[in-house]
Amino acid sequence: MSRRPRHPGLHDARGTELPHRLIDVRGVPTFLYDAGEGPPIVLIHGYGDTADGWRRVVPGLLAAGHRVIALDVPPFGRSADPDERRLLDFYKDFFPELFERLEIENATVIGHSLGGAITLHVALERPELVNRLGLVAPAGLGKAPPWWWHLLAGYEPFWRTALAIPSPLSPLIIRQGMKRFLDW
Repeated sequence: MSRRPRHPGLHDARGTELPHRLIDVRGVPTFLYDAGEGPPIVLIHGYGDTADGWRRVVPGLLAAGHRVIALDVPPFGRSADPDERRLLDFYKDFFPELFERLEIENATVIGHSLGGAITLHVALERPELVNRLGLVAPAGLGKAPPWWWHLLAGYEPFWRTALAIPSPLSPLIIRQGMKRFLDW
């Protein structure tokens, strides 16, 4: 019996396994599924998971006319281990190169758990790559919302008022606050 788990693979609504391959991104062999036509959606799994964790989501996205890219984020699943010690630093350059290799200008990026923290970093570092951002139970946000979450969510009357006043500085201030919080 093998100690490595068998990966079930991703399938479309008809049960056909999706095309998959290994590509080299920043010197790391990276396993991914890439299927469908239309606006791209990149799915980033959580800690210890693989792209196969999106098996219930992918058929619907394909049926809705999207190109779906689901990868085993290095060092998980069928992807190799990167040489860098700090993975978030590695991902900062990994995802722009991945997008370039896949010929994607920008995409909807959805991340779960650790994948949520990764997608948030990508969106903050390279906002031009992220058309829309989806966070599913993102890691790294702590037990209680930080001050900037109240600003974004508009819980306090003060924040609602502040967000209602158009200002070209608001997105920059929010982005910097989120970067500082994630770096912390």
